Amino acid sequence: MSDYQTKQRRRNMIVGVFVLVAMCVFVWMLLRFRDLPLVVSKLKSFNVLVYFPEAPGIQKDTPVQYCGYQIGSVAKVMPPKLYGDSHRVGVELAIEKRYSDIPEEVEIFVMKRSLGSSFVEVRLDPSKITRPDRFLMDNMVIDAGQVGMASDFFPPEVQRKLEDLVDSITALSDNANAIIGDGENQINIKKTIASIETAFSQADATMQSIQRLSDTSTEKVQILSDKVIAAAEQLEGALSESRQILAKIESGDGTMGKMINDGRLYEDLLESSQELRMMLEQIKELAAETREDGVRIKL
Repeated sequence: MSDYQTKQRRRNMIVGVFVLVAMCVFVWMLLRFRDLPLVVSKLKSFNVLVYFPEAPGIQKDTPVQYCGYQIGSVAKVMPPKLYGDSHRVGVELAIEKRYSDIPEEVEIFVMKRSLGSSFVEVRLDPSKITRPDRFLMDNMVIDAGQVGMASDFFPPEVQRKLEDLVDSITALSDNANAIIGDGENQINIKKTIASIETAFSQADATMQSIQRLSDTSTEKVQILSDKVIAAAEQLEGALSESRQILAKIESGDGTMGKMINDGRLYEDLLESSQELRMMLEQIKELAAETREDGVRIKL
């Protein structure tokens, strides 16, 4: 073996030893400083412990959102513990310190997505804030965590309205069951149904009577209409004959035609009638004097 090959082998062995040592040091550093990112994050954030009835899909580094923006992540998920009559899951949230002005009366939800993933959402309702000067602080414990469902199709407002609608329908169903389940109410309901059936029967008979009356009235109206039409035709004929007579009188040479067409004759007749009326008045006066004083005879 030449000196060159010997030097190459020695160099390769030294490089291999350094690689093995570096790998061992890397593994040791991983084991030794595996919590270093958490320590660094604690320097930049404050922790809030929230208890939920359940925390499906929540694990370390799950994002925490506030008003649609990520403000931190989940630092730790504790195993379920029995609190009173139910189990609760503790979730420690690491929130960045620049969001230290979040009111402490916020609502915190574990939001489940349709594909199985989840995230933590911090909600704020301004109408429910009673202490605006109190904010989330480090090591604060919140017991009222809730679980919700996130939907890409329905916004939270629509989801709340749907929940209220379902609650109203459930309450209505319960009330209906309570009313129908009572024995006395069942008897009353049966009587009401029987009365309704009787009313429908009477209504059917009434409708048939109205139909018969309508048919009879239609026949009578038809007969009356025919008579009115016949009378109108007769009246039209009479008017036509009257027009013809008047036309003949106006255009004819008879007494009536002359009287109508001769204006002077009409005036003479009017004067004669006035004179005749005056003569009749004088005769009436003379008769009255004769009745009162008698007839005077001069010898």
